[in-house]
Amino acid sequence: MTAGTPGKDVAALLHRLRASPAPGPPVVPEIDLAGADLRGAPLEKVALHRVRLAGADLSGARLAGAMFISCDLHGAKLAGADLAGAVFSSLDVAVDREAAVEVPLDAAGLAREQIDALAGAGVRGLQRRLLDLGGADLTGAGLQGAVLEGVDLAGARLAGADLTGAILERCTLTGASLEGARLDRASVSDGKLAGADLSGAHLAETALSGCDLSAARLDRATLRAARIERCDLGGASFHGAHLDGAALVEVTPAAPPLAGARVDRLRLEGASLSALGALAGDHGGGRLARCDLRGMDLTGGSFARAELAGSDLAGAKLAGVDLTGADLRGCELGGADLRRARLAKASLSAAKLSRARLDGAILDGADLTGAILAGAELRGISAEGVDLTRADLTDAVLDRTALTDGTLAGAKLSRASLEGAVLDGCDASGAVLEGAILAGARLRTSRLAGAKLAGADLRRARLTGVDLSGADLSKVKLEANAFVGCRLAGADLRGADLSGADLTDADLSGADLTGARLHGATLTRADASGAALHRAAMSRADAEAANFGGSKLQQADLREANLRRAYLEGAALGGANLTGADLREAILVRVDAPRALFCRARLGYADLSHARLADADFAQADVAGANLHRIDDPGALWALANREQARGTDPDLAAAEDWQPPSA
Repeated sequence: MTAGTPGKDVAALLHRLRASPAPGPPVVPEIDLAGADLRGAPLEKVALHRVRLAGADLSGARLAGAMFISCDLHGAKLAGADLAGAVFSSLDVAVDREAAVEVPLDAAGLAREQIDALAGAGVRGLQRRLLDLGGADLTGAGLQGAVLEGVDLAGARLAGADLTGAILERCTLTGASLEGARLDRASVSDGKLAGADLSGAHLAETALSGCDLSAARLDRATLRAARIERCDLGGASFHGAHLDGAALVEVTPAAPPLAGARVDRLRLEGASLSALGALAGDHGGGRLARCDLRGMDLTGGSFARAELAGSDLAGAKLAGVDLTGADLRGCELGGADLRRARLAKASLSAAKLSRARLDGAILDGADLTGAILAGAELRGISAEGVDLTRADLTDAVLDRTALTDGTLAGAKLSRASLEGAVLDGCDASGAVLEGAILAGARLRTSRLAGAKLAGADLRRARLTGVDLSGADLSKVKLEANAFVGCRLAGADLRGADLSGADLTDADLSGADLTGARLHGATLTRADASGAALHRAAMSRADAEAANFGGSKLQQADLREANLRRAYLEGAALGGANLTGADLREAILVRVDAPRALFCRARLGYADLSHARLADADFAQADVAGANLHRIDDPGALWALANREQARGTDPDLAAAEDWQPPSA
């Protein structure tokens, strides 16, 4: 049949083929149908072998299950044709024209089963050549489940075509138009798609392996759960594409051009992403949420403002990477290398950073609420205004860290090292710092109310205006500390070592300092009213003008302490040792000091009115000018005491004190 053969002649030919007694589908072997009008022709399950169909019009033809073996379809019109289950193969065979050929239509086994079937049907030769569909018009064609093997579709028009579940092997689609085409669950292997237009195409769950997609347009394409393996993506465009759950395996270039793509749950395997900046916010706001980036080398990349929430970056190399403002919420970053990384204003809430290395990183204004940083290394980081609320920093290293105005409320910092750290203005209320090392740290106007610092090392730490009210500071190491103006009201300082500490103007009201060591400490103007100081060691302490009203100082060691002008009204001093102490002008009204030692103490002009001093020892004490009005001192020793100008009980005052109104 020659070019221009009308469709009715083809139908007649098919009628003859169908009438053939030979088994299997009808065969149209080696005829010339170039330019033929085959519109609407009923060619279901027909096997076309070496048929020339160049320029033929097959628009709307019924070709479901048809087989095109080594046919020339260059420039053919197949718009709207039904090609569901059709097979396009470059397999070339020599067939016995006298016998029908039974060709199995199982597309999945095309390469093997067809050869076996054809070999038993008079096949004399076997070779492969490219089946030519170049420039063909397949707009809107139905190719569901079709098999295209070795087909040349260069420049073909496949816009809106349905290739759902199709198999394309070694096909050439260079420059082809596939806008809006459906290739969901299709398999495309070793294909040439350079410069192809796949804008808005549907490739969900599609497998693309060994394909050349260089300069291809995939803008707005849907590639959900697609697998792209060993493909060349150089110069391809993915603006607005959806790669949610897709896998990129050993693709080239190393930095896929995914600018502007949505890549939630993207999985990247076997690639070095040293230049993956195309995915970052400053390159179009791409998303990498919930992606698998484990162990990836991302050094040199830029991820400023990138969306990486929920991604797995365990062990990733991110040293020096720009992650400013990035969304890393819930990310797995365990063991990741983030040294010198820029994470200012990054969102890392609930992120897992156990054993991560962040030395020298910038975390100013970052959100790390609820993050896990156990065992992480954060030496020398800049974290001004960082939010570490409820974060887990157990055993973390934060030496020389700047956490100015940061939030550590409720954070876990047990055994963490913050040596030399700057915590000015920090809110660490309720934080757990048990056994933490804060030696040489600086805290100004910080809040640690209710914090747990039992056993912590705060030696040489400088605390100014810090709120430690209700904090647990039991057994802390606090030698040579500065606590100027700090609020320690109600704090637990049992057994704390505050030797040489500067507690000037500190608020220790109601604090528990039982057994605390305050040798040589400075408590000038400190408020220790109601404090528990049982057995406290305060020898040579400077507590001038301090307030110890109502405090409990039983058996306290106050030898040679400076308590000049101190206020001790109602204090309990039973068994306390004040030998050589300076109590000049001190207020000791109603103190309870049985068996207390005031030997060689200076009490000039002190007010001891109503003091209970049973069995107290004032040997060689200087009480010149003191007020001894109505003291109760049975058994007290005053040997060699200087009581010059001391005032005893004032009868008139005593009478006034005892006066009671007459009974009615």
